[in-house]
Order: sequence, then C-alpha cells, then structure tokens
Amino acid sequence: MKAKVVNKYLYLLIGIIFNSRIYAQDQWQVIYQCFLRQEQLAGILNNKIYTGFGRILPGVLFNDWYEVDVTTNNCLYKNNNLPTAYPYYGGVSVTFSNVIYIGLGIDNFGQMLSDWWMYNTSTNQWIQKQSFSGTKRMDATGNKRLKTILLKDTIYLVGGIDSNGIFRKDIWKYFPGTDMWDYETDYPDSTLLTAFAYKNSIYLMDASLNLWKYENKQWSFIPASISNLCLTSRDNILIGNRVYFINCNCQMIEYNIDTQAWTLKSNYPGNSCINNPILSGNNSGYILPGEGYTAPNNSTQYNDIWIYFPDTLTYVKQQEIHSKCIIYPNPCGDDLFLNTSLENIDNVIVSDIIGNQITCDVQKLKDNMYKVDVRSLVTGVYFLFLKEKDNTIFKTKIIKR
Repeated sequence: MKAKVVNKYLYLLIGIIFNSRIYAQDQWQVIYQCFLRQEQLAGILNNKIYTGFGRILPGVLFNDWYEVDVTTNNCLYKNNNLPTAYPYYGGVSVTFSNVIYIGLGIDNFGQMLSDWWMYNTSTNQWIQKQSFSGTKRMDATGNKRLKTILLKDTIYLVGGIDSNGIFRKDIWKYFPGTDMWDYETDYPDSTLLTAFAYKNSIYLMDASLNLWKYENKQWSFIPASISNLCLTSRDNILIGNRVYFINCNCQMIEYNIDTQAWTLKSNYPGNSCINNPILSGNNSGYILPGEGYTAPNNSTQYNDIWIYFPDTLTYVKQQEIHSKCIIYPNPCGDDLFLNTSLENIDNVIVSDIIGNQITCDVQKLKDNMYKVDVRSLVTGVYFLFLKEKDNTIFKTKIIKR
C-alpha cells in the first residue's frame, strides 16, 4: 500500500495494520510502574486496566482501586466505596461487557467472604450484587487455585479452598443479566492450576498438566503433552486459539488449543513471577505486579506492569530505527521532525503504546525529511513506524510533552 499525497500532506494510511493495530512479534514492553502489590484483583476494558485490593507481606491488606491508562501511563485513584467490604485478598475478578465483577476471598479479620460486587467503569460506582450461593472460599497458591471463566454471557467459578483448607470441586455459574447464581457440576480432579474458555468449552488444568474439557455438560480428558510447566499464576493470556502461560523461570509458554502443541516463547523480563494478575485485551497480554518466585526475592513485591505482544497473527519484519533516522525534538510539543537515510519509505504510522493507530498529518518537507503534526496527542509515550516498500518496518519510541 502506498502513501497518499494530497495538498503536499502525506496522510497516514493503514499500512501493515490488522484491526487498526500494529503488531510486534513475541515482544515485551514495560508500560507502567505503580504500587507494590500481590494477589490484587484486576480487569481490563479498552485501553484501561482497573486494579486494586490484594496485600503486601507480611499481611498488609488493601481496599483501594486504581485506573491505569496503558496509552498514557497515567494512574488514577478511583472509587473504592464498598460499604460492607473490608480490605481483603484471595478473591476473584472478571470483566464482562463494560463492568468488572469482584468477590469472595478473605478479609483482614481472617473471615472468608461470599460478597459479589460489580464496578461500573462508566459511572465509577460499585454495586453489590447477589452473594455467591456456594461455600465461601478463597484462592490458594499452588495447585488449589480459585478461578473465574467467562464463556459467552455466563461467568463460571471453580476451585479454591474453604475455611478448612479443603479444595472445592463444585463449579458454579453466575448470570449477569439476572444477577443469579446456580450450581453447574463437579470438577473431576482435586487440583487446579489455571482455566480458560475457548469456543463453547471450558478447559481446566490439573497439577499434572492434564486438561479437562467441559462441553455440553460432558467432561473429556486431554492428557498432558508437556512436563515441568511450573505455573506461578492462576491467570493466562488467551488470544484466538492460543493460550500463554508464565512458568517459574519467567518463561512464556504458548499452547495451541486446536493442535495441542506447546511452544517456548521469549522470557518475561519483569521481576514478579508469582501471585500476579495476568490480563488479556487488545490482542495483547498484560502482566501486573506480584511477588518474586525464587530466593532472594521470594518475599519481595514489585510494581511493574508489562505488555506482551504475541505472534499469533501475520507479522512483518521489524527493526529499530537507530542511526537510520534523526528525530527531533523528542520529547516533542506540537511538531515532530524526522530526517532519514531510508529512501524507500512507503508509509509513516503513529501508534499508542499498545499498537492502536493514531491519525496524524505528516508533511513531506523535502526528500527524506518529514514534519509530523502531533498536537492532537495527549501527554504520553507513543511509537513511530516507518514502513519501506519491502514491508520492513523501522520503529522508535516518541514522547509527547
């Protein structure tokens, strides 16, 4: 696709973009450093992560709630008005439509909870919903995790331990439309590492890495084809037909649901590898703060948020701009200038930190020199891409003041 020149302006075209996004390949990017925390609750809607509650060792609990804009790296304190809820951890959270549900877990008095709350991101309000109808329970590190799974318009809840430390096999479903809980079935195994949904099925992974598939009220068994996965988070990244897990060596592992193939991906470069939420959104994965897994950091909390760009789609070759382009000023104000030695530029693209294309006018001043109008950008971090005719893409980071 060639750039289009109208009235001396080079307008940004789609280029190598899928669904208005530019995709990196198997790459990590730190996008924010926020509060120290582990076992917090979280959800993602559009370009914003909502997170809070949880604890830091040796047992300090929280009931705060934050909004992190991944495009601007801004973190805002939000409403944590839960009238009957104390600071707590070990609960669950799930995003549905434009709201986030949280609940269960244990409070700072050691009491397990059955509370179920809905946070409306549009109104910044919490609404108490119908309490969980089953036995009170909480998440337990190891192989007795508590997990929610969203399948179409129904939220499923499975696992966790009760007040006696017994793993709960009963699976419950919650209907957001009617605000009702109902028992569904029992899980055949006594251990749970993680879970996910794909098409019309729910998949639960036991401690031996076998998968239990639940569809049409029937269970089927998929024996493990990998060993020593060593999962440290109950969460995973689900994009299309592929699921991504982080193991205790901070390695990303990809599982293809259709082919049942496992593939080792690039290492997670962050510090926290245990008890941290992992979110899926915008065809990317987000790793939130957690706790160190191995000594001497196994009692240390971290505050970094990372984004993972998988390679589940078709990608183009990418290279860093480095010496091939001079960009100034950076940080920039209203205009950004670039002078490049590249002679076959086919397109110029600006995107936010997670890859969403942003329309900006680019004026070609003379051969290989351009002026980018960035006055419409809000303060934050962005990517600038130069695409050549052979589909090689050169990229660099720019900062808007």
